[in-house]
Amino acid sequence: MNLTVIVEDEYTYFASGQPLVNNAAITLVNYQRNIRITLTTERDNGTAKFVSIPEDRYQLFIEAAGHLSLNQIIVTSLNNPKLTVFMQRQTVTYTWSVTPVTFQDNYVLTIEADFATNVPVPVVTVTPTEIDLEELELGFVTSVQLNITNHGLIRANGTTIELPDNHPFLEFSVSTKELGYLDPLSSVILTIHSSHKDNSKRALPAVLIGSAYVANIAYSYICGDLQLRKLPVLFKKQIFFQPTLISGPSLIPISRPRPAPASRISRPRPAPASLISRPRPVCSFTDSSCTTDFKFSGYSSSTLSFCNKCIQAFFTCFPGPTLPGSGCVPLGLGGSTPLKSTIDSIRWLQCTEPNKVKSAMLQAFLCGHDIGECILELAGKKKRDANEFVHDVYRSMHPIILSINAAIEVLGDINWLSVDGESWVSNVVQPVFDDNSEAGILISTTELSTILATAPPNGSTSEMVRTLIERLNNTLHGWSSGQLEPSNNINMASFSKFEKLAEEINSYNDEAVSNGYLSYLDLYNFVSAHYSKSNLEDEAGVCAVVKIRIEQELAVTRVAFSAKLEIENMESSPLVQGSLEILIVDGNTGIRATHLFAIGDEKLSGSLTASEGGWSLPSKASGSVEWLIVPYSEAAPQSDRSYDIGGTVMYSLNGVNVTIPLLPTPVTVTPDPSLLVHYFWEKYVIGDDPFTDKIEVSVPFTLGVAVKNGGYGTASHLQITSGQPEIVENEKGLLVNFKIIGASLGNEIISPSLTVVFGDLAPSSSVVARWHLISSLQGEFKNYSATFENINPLGDPNLSILDELEIHELIRNVKIYDSSEDDGIQDFLVNEHSDILSYPDTLYSSKSLEHYSVSIGAVLSIHSTSLNTLEVRTISNNTGWVYYRIEDARGMLHNTALAINSTRQEGNKSFIIPPENSWITRHSNRNNDNFYLHIVDNVSTTDEVMYYLDLCITDCRVAEMSYPQSPTAPTVNFSHTAYNVDEDKGSVKVVLALSEPSNANITIMLTTNDGFATGVDYASGPYNITIPAGQTRVIFNISITDDREFEQNEDFHVNIDQSSSLSGVIVGTPNTAIVNILDNDGINMSFSQSAYTTDENAGFVQLTLVFSSKAANDITVKVLTSDGTATGGGIDYTSGQYNITFPSGQMRVSFNVSITDDSVLEQNEDFHVNIDQSSSLSGVIVGTPNTAIVNILDNESVMKLFNDTIIAGPVFEVPLNMMSNGIFNKITSLCYEVYGDAGRTFNLISDGCVQVNAEYSATNIPLFGNVISKVGVLAYDIVGSCNQIEIDMKDCVPYVNGVAYNSSKYSLNGVTVARRPKHRVRVTVPNCNIGVHDNLVFWISCKEMLGQNMIEFRVLRGSGLQPDAHGLIGQFWNINVTAYSSTASMEQGVVPFIVNVKHPQAPLRSFLADYYNSVWDGSSKPCLYAGSSQAGPIADVEPNDSVIEGRYSEYEVNTLFDSNFKYNRLNTTLMCLI
Repeated sequence: MNLTVIVEDEYTYFASGQPLVNNAAITLVNYQRNIRITLTTERDNGTAKFVSIPEDRYQLFIEAAGHLSLNQIIVTSLNNPKLTVFMQRQTVTYTWSVTPVTFQDNYVLTIEADFATNVPVPVVTVTPTEIDLEELELGFVTSVQLNITNHGLIRANGTTIELPDNHPFLEFSVSTKELGYLDPLSSVILTIHSSHKDNSKRALPAVLIGSAYVANIAYSYICGDLQLRKLPVLFKKQIFFQPTLISGPSLIPISRPRPAPASRISRPRPAPASLISRPRPVCSFTDSSCTTDFKFSGYSSSTLSFCNKCIQAFFTCFPGPTLPGSGCVPLGLGGSTPLKSTIDSIRWLQCTEPNKVKSAMLQAFLCGHDIGECILELAGKKKRDANEFVHDVYRSMHPIILSINAAIEVLGDINWLSVDGESWVSNVVQPVFDDNSEAGILISTTELSTILATAPPNGSTSEMVRTLIERLNNTLHGWSSGQLEPSNNINMASFSKFEKLAEEINSYNDEAVSNGYLSYLDLYNFVSAHYSKSNLEDEAGVCAVVKIRIEQELAVTRVAFSAKLEIENMESSPLVQGSLEILIVDGNTGIRATHLFAIGDEKLSGSLTASEGGWSLPSKASGSVEWLIVPYSEAAPQSDRSYDIGGTVMYSLNGVNVTIPLLPTPVTVTPDPSLLVHYFWEKYVIGDDPFTDKIEVSVPFTLGVAVKNGGYGTASHLQITSGQPEIVENEKGLLVNFKIIGASLGNEIISPSLTVVFGDLAPSSSVVARWHLISSLQGEFKNYSATFENINPLGDPNLSILDELEIHELIRNVKIYDSSEDDGIQDFLVNEHSDILSYPDTLYSSKSLEHYSVSIGAVLSIHSTSLNTLEVRTISNNTGWVYYRIEDARGMLHNTALAINSTRQEGNKSFIIPPENSWITRHSNRNNDNFYLHIVDNVSTTDEVMYYLDLCITDCRVAEMSYPQSPTAPTVNFSHTAYNVDEDKGSVKVVLALSEPSNANITIMLTTNDGFATGVDYASGPYNITIPAGQTRVIFNISITDDREFEQNEDFHVNIDQSSSLSGVIVGTPNTAIVNILDNDGINMSFSQSAYTTDENAGFVQLTLVFSSKAANDITVKVLTSDGTATGGGIDYTSGQYNITFPSGQMRVSFNVSITDDSVLEQNEDFHVNIDQSSSLSGVIVGTPNTAIVNILDNESVMKLFNDTIIAGPVFEVPLNMMSNGIFNKITSLCYEVYGDAGRTFNLISDGCVQVNAEYSATNIPLFGNVISKVGVLAYDIVGSCNQIEIDMKDCVPYVNGVAYNSSKYSLNGVTVARRPKHRVRVTVPNCNIGVHDNLVFWISCKEMLGQNMIEFRVLRGSGLQPDAHGLIGQFWNINVTAYSSTASMEQGVVPFIVNVKHPQAPLRSFLADYYNSVWDGSSKPCLYAGSSQAGPIADVEPNDSVIEGRYSEYEVNTLFDSNFKYNRLNTTLMCLI
């Protein structure tokens, strides 16, 4: 048909000549038919003619200069070839445009891993270790300084000092006792002050015997559990000791030993029971257990090695916990006179249980002097791995050695140390020394004879016994009579030697007691019990773990659309309450598709400003508003898709609300890329070994990244920029650093090293880059993690195209070769599944990110065939990629650094494998080095495979990779552009970041300036911030004032002053950071309820916001609407932004949202009203509910198909439910008439199992036209035979196949005909799809109306008709039929409706219908008549498949059993054809 469109406006009616609108652009769109035609009205007559367009429904868009746009739905018809439209003139002009733009899509990638390494335990020393107490007592000095130094690589925690408080008249003090952390390789100077106590008197120092006071430096570190350590500092003065000299021959008996003071006994510090009770091995240096090279403190010199042997022998073989404690008096402590001490030398030997000591004591003693010298030498060294344990060792062992020396001085023969004399001393010697013996403490001749008559102890001779008794007698007599030194070859002990030894022993004993031990023997027992544990601990060192974080930014360029509305207001009044509701539809189907796009916030420019209720534009002014529209990936999943972007503009002018539909702009959306990002972080790191004096060179390790585009679009301008590694967790304060020194793209070194530019990445392609890093210490990485955050202009995480992010534990960069995956770039051998040996198990391709399983093979043998060639025999249970590893136990690899050539031999075939796929690693400890040979290869057999490796023996340094030099000046910037802080937090932490560490401290000047916050809200600058050398970030605090005023959130700015560049840095970006102070005196705000309901014709809905408390000032908050099933823009409601003001003192405010009352029959609809989160910037706290749902109840009726019955009579009837405002309140039907001459036969139902045809006859009632007179049924029975059943109602008596049917039931192989009362017949047909559908049941009744008999045919819904059924009534079986009220022009009193019929296998069909309150049989049941003579002609989308339209040739058959027609559905394989 042809359609002429005539465009009129006000001038057509009020101007002379009645001009039409010229140059109007008219666009006619039909999405189903893919029709879009645009014509322009002619200059003279203002018309446009569309030629040869189908009769159908169209969307009409008209635009003309100086006029409001027009957008409406029309239905074309041959009866209406002309269409007149009216356009309103306007003086507000606008231009709508949508253009493609690009934006940068950024992703912050955060990858983390734990770095673990072993370092020596922290070695803390203090100097001096002894302080002259006498100078302090005499007042010569009043303060002393201690230098406390941590020589280790981990932090010493909780460093404190405990001062002596038991001095009679001096008081010691420091500025602080809590020194806190002592960082690695750092020192602190501590000053101890002394002063006299109030009302104290000085004591004479000469009367104090062995006086000492102790200050303890305590600290701790983590090594499994918390380890505590103490360093004593002695306040000591000269010891004055004079022997008691007795003249004359009389001998003064020596009193029994006095017990230790109670104060000492009450502070025991015994070793743990589990350690004390462990049996000590008895051995000597000739035993293997005593010759192990134990190393403590990290030393490896020959002196230390020997010293450790001695210490091990001393502690292992000398009876540590079996030494005397409180039960025996330690040597040199027992009596007040040297005579008593001499006797106690014998008693002490008894207490040491010599039967357990034997020769071990002697050999330990012989080693004692070397031990002492060794420990003294170590204690004096200030090396980074020295250990305070040497002090404990020295102070516990040395008095033991001194005691043994004192005993030897008394006994006179070192061989007595190896004598088993326990019982001999108790039974023979001890009685003669008793005070009540014959000669008292001396031995008489008779007593000597008794001793010599007794068998000497094991290990001694009678002569040794005689000499010993003689020496003891001479010593006791000489010392009693004043002869203190031996002379004239007299066999006696030297008093001066004994005295010096006793003084030293007493000094050590005082120190032990002051530290909480019972005596120096108790200290020895404790240290010896812990030596093995501590020795092993020191040997392994401390496992320190730090968490490393590397932040990288991935950037890719994407396509979006910039939608711009330009408005010019030439009126004399301002334009107010402006808004635009953007609508996006599918360019092919016309289906709404706004949900497939993310729409950004509007940006106003020009004279257009934001005001309450929308935009404002002054008179005679212009402005524009723009949106960024980004399609989601679902908008074009695999190929380009077309969309139309338009919408509706709304504003108010001179009190008149204007709504303007925009002509949509077609755009093309291309598919997005899908980024799959895989990181490969190398596990093993070679760096400095902290246990050696030599500083080993760090070997670069790699952080690889493979990016694959798994989508259907190109990733444009892809690049990744990396930050330097940062230590974010460091429990033990480990001194270690990491740095990126270079990068490579594929196989090429790139510059600058931190940014890798990949360029465009096509679909299904991959690219690989690597960053090369160094570590200051050796170790290994574990516990990897990778996360990301998408930063796009709209802040919408659903726009992300990074669809996969993984991180892998990289064992080695190797090569996949002899394969399509070989791209010449190294691939990734990883340990994907954790195991105790960290064997690699997966190989990732750098070309495609495909991965291959790697199995573990066995090395059967390895031997050297020449000086630089190895032959390795292997076998594997699997073919494919196999990994082999063997430790070189026989030392063939000790001088080898590289495997330079490798060949695989399989049978008679040889294959050269890449050099990356065979390598040698060295695992070092302080005793030896272990070498491992690794091979990874792709084998094709499970038989034995031989490998021949050419080795480099000398000068095997790895070729160093040349990296571009970094800029000389590092860049400084803030870590973030904004920081948020609660007002009551006291301060905000701001982070300054440096691109790389500097060799010197760098000072940065920062300034501040007010935003909404002023100087009373925060501590304003300037600030001078120092970034220490070697560090890349520093955190500083800015104080925040916590007031009690309720106020809006405030902000201020912190700036990096450009003068900072004078400090040798480049000021980068961001160089300004905004600090947002979040008021803590805020008010909670929410909706009064979560849902509101309104009638469509109510005009508006009222919503209420509530405050939790009253505000002192007016507060304005923002509320936004969003579509649910209702559409904004004035279609269903007035959408937009609402600025709601709470007057001061009020806690509830209500506002209205306008509701549009349309005449469209539709479902109930809803939309959402949301409190915008930016309202928190007004100082309020957005509570819940912060979203309210508004339900709009439709005031028209909607009709849907009801699962009941289809009736075929003079008028076909499809019963429907009628629903008004969501409530079913009455039943109506879809009715349509069948026209035709008497004798015509039509198909009613046809499916795979049954076909029902109806023969029509004329009636005596012209209104009805015709009625059904006979019904013919073609039906399959259960054995597949075809049955023909003719049913006729003559005089309302059923005839079946020409015979009057009076019996109750007729059955033939499942096809049954049963007569029922009221002139009805029930027909049942078995479904030929047994088990899928139920039997088909239908009723044939005789209907008498106005003296005319006719047949009514009913099919009960759900009774087994198959879904693909067709026919005059079968086509409506279980399909969607809906009806909506219409605005079409009908005859007066007729209510028009649009009826939509949608079969699953057919296009949508729409019909115009009229509504009546009765059906064909005169009952008062309402009916929608479609295609009837009353409704007139209608438009059918598919006229060749029309039922309702009145053309039925497709359904006409020749006879009652004819199946030859267009929509036959019978199963032709069963041959039920007539």
